[in-house]
Amino acid sequence: MPTPTGVVYSDHIAQWNVLCTADHFAKDDPIVFPGAPGASHMHTFYANRSTNAYTTLASLSASSPSSCGRGMGTSDLSAYWVPSLMRKNADGTTSVYQGDQVNVVYYRRAGGGRGPGVLPFPKGLRMVAGNAKATSDQSLSIVQWDCGSGGLESPHMYQCPADPSHEIHASLVFPSCWDGVHLDSADHKSHMAYAAADGTCPADHPVSLPEITFEVDFPGVYGGSDWSLASGGIYSLHGDFFADWDNQVQNALVSACLNNPHECGDMNRDGTTLFRPEYDPEPITIDMTKYPTTSPWDGSNLQQPTPTSSSTTMVMSGMGH
Repeated sequence: MPTPTGVVYSDHIAQWNVLCTADHFAKDDPIVFPGAPGASHMHTFYANRSTNAYTTLASLSASSPSSCGRGMGTSDLSAYWVPSLMRKNADGTTSVYQGDQVNVVYYRRAGGGRGPGVLPFPKGLRMVAGNAKATSDQSLSIVQWDCGSGGLESPHMYQCPADPSHEIHASLVFPSCWDGVHLDSADHKSHMAYAAADGTCPADHPVSLPEITFEVDFPGVYGGSDWSLASGGIYSLHGDFFADWDNQVQNALVSACLNNPHECGDMNRDGTTLFRPEYDPEPITIDMTKYPTTSPWDGSNLQQPTPTSSSTTMVMSGMGH
């Protein structure tokens, strides 16, 4: 199994992010209901423009560029999705909110600059965070809602003051510890585990991958009784991730921003250069050509999930993730 190299330990932020706009909406879920269009509730899809019920790693890789900005559209072809936000209309029907949603996806070293070294995501890894069937508060360490300018963090959506500085905002934290073998699992969660506060991974999930957090903004939305999630109510926030990064770009970011801890927020790409602009508090420039174009997982015998009879039953009965 590969191991991280060039790991530096310091009290410093270790992260990068990509800014991806909402691209399309569909009742599809290629992780939970692969090959079954319309079997899920409505989802909002970010980044890869091709994501649908039939999505595979090959189809993600064939679709370029993604909806990720700052020149990262050909670097990050991953798929990210969350349940759509729904508004109750005056006649009692509901409609999908399709405002200019942005998902800023953070990639962090769990435990910060003192946490364990990190390996890049293998292409095709899939995982789910949060509980789509939750009818009460989930852990605040996984699901957080706020009014966009700090203040109260809540595990459920709530009413914000109706002014532009207090638009509703959601955060969703994914597990970062992997079993090193399975690209998915029957429940889409058990091949992953959350790290301890210091970033340490459990013995049965020993591989530390980047810790992903979705930061989703909903412009013009302030919460309240007219708003709910397509998965039901105000408690059921969850999200899905299907990994497909350009190997060289991800190798560079993992090495220069996570294993050698730097604040790489707002990263841009210009040709073979990755950079955080000079006007940012901690600018950085990374020469991609200094990093390999291969993945440390190339040649590994990574396993795909085996469909279960229960998931088939769920598709046939129309139960949505």
